[in-house]
Amino acid sequence: MQKNFVQCANADSSCNYLESFDFIFILHLMKEIMGITDLLRQALQKQPQDVVNAMLLVRSTKTLIQDLRENGRDKLFANVVSICENHDIEFHDLNDCHSTTRFRRSRLKENVTIKHYFTIDFFYYH
Repeated sequence: MQKNFVQCANADSSCNYLESFDFIFILHLMKEIMGITDLLRQALQKQPQDVVNAMLLVRSTKTLIQDLRENGRDKLFANVVSICENHDIEFHDLNDCHSTTRFRRSRLKENVTIKHYFTIDFFYYH
C-alpha cells in the first residue's frame, strides 16, 4: 500500500513538471539547438571532410547558435508563452522575481525577473 502511494506521488510530481513552463522552455530550447547541430552532423556524415572544411562547418554552427542566443530568445520565449496559454499551463507573472538569486562580486543580491532569467540568464549560465 505504501509503495503505491509513493509511486502515485512520484507520477503526479513528474506530470506536474512535464506541464511546467520551465520544462517546455528547456524542451523548445533543446529542439532549436539540436536542429542547428543536426545540420553539422549531417554534413560531417555525408563524406570524409578535410580539416579546413570541418572547421568551417563548426564555425558556421557556432555562429548559428550565437545568433539564437542573441536574436532568437525573444521569439523562443514568445513561443513557449503561447504554448502555455493554449494548453492552460500556469506560469507566474513574467515580471515577478525568479526563485533563484545571483550574487555579484560585491556579494549584493540581485533580484531577477522570471522573463529576465529565461531570456538572458538561462542562456549565459546554463
